[in-house]
Parts: sequence; structure tokens; C-alpha cells
Amino acid sequence: MTGTTKAVGKQESLDRSALIALLDRYAKALVAHDAKSLPLAPNVRFTENGQAIALTEGLWCTASGMHTPRYAEFADPKNGAAGFFGVAEETGVQVLLGARLKTEGGLISEIETLVIRPHGLLFNPAAMLKPAHVYKKIAPSARASREALVAAANAYFNGIERSNGRMIPVLPDCLRIENGTQTVLAVGADFVPHREGFSVFPLGVADQIDSGFFAYIARIRDRRFPVIDEEQSLVLVIGFFDHPGNVKTVEVKGIGTVDLPPFTQSPFSLMFMEAFQVENGKIRGISAVMESCPYGYRTGWE
Repeated sequence: MTGTTKAVGKQESLDRSALIALLDRYAKALVAHDAKSLPLAPNVRFTENGQAIALTEGLWCTASGMHTPRYAEFADPKNGAAGFFGVAEETGVQVLLGARLKTEGGLISEIETLVIRPHGLLFNPAAMLKPAHVYKKIAPSARASREALVAAANAYFNGIERSNGRMIPVLPDCLRIENGTQTVLAVGADFVPHREGFSVFPLGVADQIDSGFFAYIARIRDRRFPVIDEEQSLVLVIGFFDHPGNVKTVEVKGIGTVDLPPFTQSPFSLMFMEAFQVENGKIRGISAVMESCPYGYRTGWE
């Protein structure tokens, strides 16, 4: 492994380059179906889509390829954590993959993955075969502190819960990519049509949330911030959007009553891994991988 380790008491912490190298090793081990080739802690724990399973099951036994370069990658030497979004192949079919690793003393103690297999709504792996264009290098003077990164992400989620886009520190041209699909400032987007002819997706982040359209989302819960990448001024968040399914219409500012699309009409939760980049105090880029699951679902990491 490239990079170095630093002594922390009786343990060692991996520096940034070593954490990125560990992501490389993880990707190769996954395709080789060989978790034992990794530096695993004796008590290592693994989940795929919220289920604790053996490191010989799930994508560990079905992965047939991994595309490079990765769509996005994150490293947090302070917490010994790293993660990435990318595209893998499962028996020759492209799937979206979000992963995070936690290390202790240079060994992997936690592996958490979210695998999004092909479905009809918001699934575009072709757009995730290259590094995310929503992120850029941030000058040191423009980077956010660890606390400010968490606060910005929380403000985004709180704004959705309250239908208040004005409480979110976000740039007007901020893009959001979900499962490879651009879902803000997306003129002509028709992946969730509405009978009234209204579409929320051409709007920017703040205007979307301020519109009131997302009132069918009851809460965004169990938020965790396992990877805070200070060098990229970026934070990875994991949690759930809860959709109770009991909201049939919403009041959209300037439009009036809008019927919600059919997919909102039954209870489900949406597990997400979402990464926010902050520049000069404002969110400048958002990308996420997310998958539907039973209402009230939990990952076991809360």
C-alpha cells in the first residue's frame, strides 16, 4: 500500500494517499471475490443495503467488474475513513455502488455498501463512468471546516423537511446528480411528469425545496456523517428519506394544488449516500446514490 501511517497512541492512522490506495484494494478484492486479501480487523463488520452479511455474499460473490476512474472518492484521515461512488458490474450488468470503509490501527473494521441495481426511475450508470463534474478543487481559503460541512448538509435536509429552501446555504448554479441523473436545473426533464404540466426539476436547489413540492417527504432521519473530506471541502452523509404515502397532493408556490406522481402513493423509505461540496460557505455540488427500501428501514449502523 502506498502512503504512510501515523502513530496514534498504540494504533496507526492512514494518511490520505493510503486511504485512497485502500479503496483501490477494496475494488480489486470485490471483483476477485476475495475479501481475505484485504487488511481486515478481526471484528470487521459488513453490510450491503442495510443487511449484515458475510464478506462472501452479496456483491462479493456476484461482482464481475469495476469501472475506473471512480465517479467520486472521499478520504478522511482524521477518522480513518474513506468512501466512493462508482459503477460496478454484476454478472455483466452495470450497477451503481456507494461504499465507505472505516479503519482502526490501519485495519478495516467496517465496510458499508449501497448497491443500486437496474430499475426504471433515476438510474443512469453511463453518466457515472467519469469523475463527477459537480465537484472541483477547492482553494484552501475557500474550504469549510468539519463543523461547517456537517451544518451545511443538515441545513439542506432540514430545508426539505420544512419546505424552506431559503435556509439552505447553496449556490444558484449548484447541480445535484442522483443515481447519475441531474435532478436540478434540468430543463425538459420528464422522468417524473405531472398532469398539471408542472415539473420541479428545471428549478435550482433552493427554489425546488421552497416550492413546497417535496411536502410528501415526512422526515430525513438517521443522518450520519462518516467521511468528512477536508481537502475536498466535502462531506459524505448516509441516511433515509421517509415517504409515508399518505400525501396525495401538494400546494406548489405560484402553481396551486398539484397531484403527486404514483410512486409517492405508498409508504417507502429511500436509503441514500449523498456527498456535499462546500465552497466559501455555500453548497456548490451534490451527488448521491440511493435505493428504495421498506418504510422505516434501518441500516444497523445508527
